[in-house]
Amino acid sequence: MTATDFANAYDMSLPGPAFSNGTEGESWMAAWCAKCAHSTDGADGCVLTDVAMIGRIPADWVEVDPASRYDRYICQRWSPAAGYVDLREVGRPR
Repeated sequence: MTATDFANAYDMSLPGPAFSNGTEGESWMAAWCAKCAHSTDGADGCVLTDVAMIGRIPADWVEVDPASRYDRYICQRWSPAAGYVDLREVGRPR
């Protein structure tokens, strides 16, 4: 991750928090980010989670089910980490 990557993600993000509390954020990130190559590749991590942690909604997170703790957003940048299959077509990565 570079400062430019973060700045671009921030500039494209929407105002307001992605989640109403930390529990919702942790639940969603456990379902999505823990199985994503961007978060598990040993690099600096994902700029989208950094943007969300400072109270913005990343543009690449498309809200599909506001009532769901695990499927609230579909991350358009999600890429399966080693050992996971890309199941975005049927919901969250399982």
